[in-house]
Amino acid sequence: MPFRPPVLGALAGAVALLASAATPTSAATDPGPRPTLAAKLTACEPATDVAGGSAAFTASMPARRGASRLWIRFALERQAPGRRGWERVAAPTFGEWEKSRPGVSGFVYAKRVEGLAPGAYRAVVRFRWVDAEGRTVRRAQRTTPACRQPDPRPNLELVRLRPAMGDGGPVAEVTVRNGGRTDTLAPAVVTLRVAGVEQPSQTVPPLGPGVTAIVTFPLAGCAPGQELRAEVDPADGIDEASETDNVAVRPCG
Repeated sequence: MPFRPPVLGALAGAVALLASAATPTSAATDPGPRPTLAAKLTACEPATDVAGGSAAFTASMPARRGASRLWIRFALERQAPGRRGWERVAAPTFGEWEKSRPGVSGFVYAKRVEGLAPGAYRAVVRFRWVDAEGRTVRRAQRTTPACRQPDPRPNLELVRLRPAMGDGGPVAEVTVRNGGRTDTLAPAVVTLRVAGVEQPSQTVPPLGPGVTAIVTFPLAGCAPGQELRAEVDPADGIDEASETDNVAVRPCG
């Protein structure tokens, strides 16, 4: 079952986003220091459940001679898990020019996005200095550091499969771990095939993050050269961050 963030705003690709702009400030009304030319990641909050995470970005620019108004525009970009490139993501109020009042000595603007799916997010910020006739006298661009959003789901991992000696004879010992960030919430099925023959399944209880469980199967008729194959959650009943680490295979003996 794929991860689906809630629809909080505009839907862009597989990402649902809600953007909000903080009230812009300027050195003309703010007695603080004159702002520098900068684009910053000011908050990065990972998801604690499937509601998704959030990020906040702030851009600032000083006035310059010949410019009457200062303009700032944010563009949101996402790097999908396992990808190297970045792609533009549509979000409310991103991609619009935010404009200062005439005559200010600096301009600061902030935006926030919520409901972020797993991946990395950054803002590419463009700046313009515009004179009284509306002509651009200078341009600049800055890119913020990335806000990395880990996958909030649990992740069952079959970390060990080994023959062992139990109280009643040989057994296959299977160790399962939740390597994800949240509880599995439901028991998970574990299966074992011995030389291609499926054995009666076992279950592991719901597991919290980092918690392991061990189940054992009676092991008979497994000759050298034959194979043991164990799998956790074979029917994909648990919504996991990854389905690539649910199987372990080893030779008998």
